[in-house]
Amino acid sequence: MPAGVEVVHGDLREPKTLSGCLENFNAVYLVWTAPPQTVEPVIEKLSRSVQRFVFLWAPLKTPHPFSTPGIFAGNAKHFWGPQLRRGDRVRWPYLNAATAPIDERDIAAVAVRALLDGGHSGKEYVMTGPEALSHYDQIATIGRALGRSLRIEELTREEALKEWAPIMPRQISLMLLNAWGAAVGFPALVAPASAEITGQPPRTFFEWAMDYRESFATA
Repeated sequence: MPAGVEVVHGDLREPKTLSGCLENFNAVYLVWTAPPQTVEPVIEKLSRSVQRFVFLWAPLKTPHPFSTPGIFAGNAKHFWGPQLRRGDRVRWPYLNAATAPIDERDIAAVAVRALLDGGHSGKEYVMTGPEALSHYDQIATIGRALGRSLRIEELTREEALKEWAPIMPRQISLMLLNAWGAAVGFPALVAPASAEITGQPPRTFFEWAMDYRESFATA
């Protein structure tokens, strides 16, 4: 962690005003998971209260289908972790849909530079991992990191909805399936922002998988 950076986790669900949360801070890194329209008054407040803030959001302005540019590499823990902890069989829809998964540590490194350095005011950066990988390739990459030979099978859209029903709201399932269905046949965008801002190459998905092997280890 760079000198002079203090990490504080704030939860605005607690009975505390935003002004109270911002006391004694001059920089904020904001990850907003509520509906997008609710963030505008928060950004307006931050603009008046702190010197700098970084806002992480989904890059929906790109010409690619939703979620094609870059997803969190950590999503793989939730997508395939439960199946891989049970064995070597992975069933997943739209195996040919490509994304460019980014290591969350690279996002954090860019956020730190944007908060500490000048020259980023008003800028908007699209961040992705360094390579486009299909779902099939991502699963196979995790298998390679684990030293395991995996059996990867494609689910139909209907099978995925049925299997996910007990663990995921239907609205979220449909959003993901629609996104991946629209992404098939399109190359995933690979953007250079991470390397340009930090001066370091972003981690590959294989490097991420090696670092988080325990998330997929069988019992």
